[in-house]
Amino acid sequence: MKSFLPFYTTKIFNFSIDIKRMKSVLVIAEHNNETLTPITRNIVTAAKKIGGELTVLVAGTECSNAAKSVSQIKGLKRVVLAENKAFNGFPAENLTPLILSLQKQFSFTHIVAGATIFGKGVLPRVAAKLDVPALTDITDVKDPDVFVRPAYTGNILMTIKVKDPVKIITVRQSNFPPCSLQESSRIRDKLAVVRRAMNIHKPINNRESKFKTVQYLRLKRAAESLTKWQELRGDGAPIRQAPKGDYNLGLTEVIKRDFIKSCRPQLSEAKTIICGGKGIASKKNFELLYDLADKMNAAVGGSKSAVEAGFASKDMYIARNGKVLSPNLYIAIGISGNERDIAALKESKTIIAINKDPHAPIFKVADYGLVGDLFEIIPKLISKLQSKENTPKT
Repeated sequence: MKSFLPFYTTKIFNFSIDIKRMKSVLVIAEHNNETLTPITRNIVTAAKKIGGELTVLVAGTECSNAAKSVSQIKGLKRVVLAENKAFNGFPAENLTPLILSLQKQFSFTHIVAGATIFGKGVLPRVAAKLDVPALTDITDVKDPDVFVRPAYTGNILMTIKVKDPVKIITVRQSNFPPCSLQESSRIRDKLAVVRRAMNIHKPINNRESKFKTVQYLRLKRAAESLTKWQELRGDGAPIRQAPKGDYNLGLTEVIKRDFIKSCRPQLSEAKTIICGGKGIASKKNFELLYDLADKMNAAVGGSKSAVEAGFASKDMYIARNGKVLSPNLYIAIGISGNERDIAALKESKTIIAINKDPHAPIFKVADYGLVGDLFEIIPKLISKLQSKENTPKT
């Protein structure tokens, strides 16, 4: 008996450690009720680095199509669908009690959203209700409890260990690649191969060989088995309904939503971004950037100085408190390069700066620099691109 008890105690102790190590992550999806916002897939990538079971919440008014899109993401345990008029316009006040009810039901160790206006509006409320801190704008996951985030306008990176039982986190999109989708399930692929083989071996008449008939019957049985398995397995992660409840707290109401329509790519998705600064001098002169962007299939943004001066709209704001992006090509025009500007663009793969001041700080981070009058350089660039378009292809 004495030799048995230590062994038994050790087994219980090891089991308790395994329980403590179990992680479960809730990802808050962003969407427009029909399609997913691209950042959702970047958030899932960060959540996968944390590890454990992944659950994605899709909350809106009529968002079943968005939930189906989410279910095709690889590696999900479940998708929770919450459709309610209270979620019209995605108000943080009404989404908070929904997230809290899911936390009570599943006891997630991590709740993750994007470092966007939406995520920064919802998760601090959730953190306050759970009496835990919110860790914002993380750029890397070292461990389920250890994260990296920038500070002092990106001049330093802090490694932070969170000891609270529930970690509330917002993720910077540009630092995590989008996760992969399930193009098609393995079962569906196998079934398609079997059905093609059936068409090849199908006997046309009684004179067909006995071997061909036997092969056809074997393939038919395989197809029937795969079809039954497909019905049981389904496609993608299972979609579950969220707990019913009255989530409308009556604190806010969305009256109207205006969407800006543009033929140019969105800033969050663009591979090429042209950003104008205070050196553009007027709102009318910003038209030059639009003309250049149209030739390059680029998005147009504005620095903090340009937005505050009224040269560009607020949705074009690219700076520390605005949008932090990582395009393949970033063209900074008329931007001096203060700390906010550099923090916003330094994750770009290639940076081109155009400024008449040869000592502008922007040239210290730029890969290529053009010193000169932007009102002379930009028209020449547009003209060169135009002539290239008109050149007949051989």
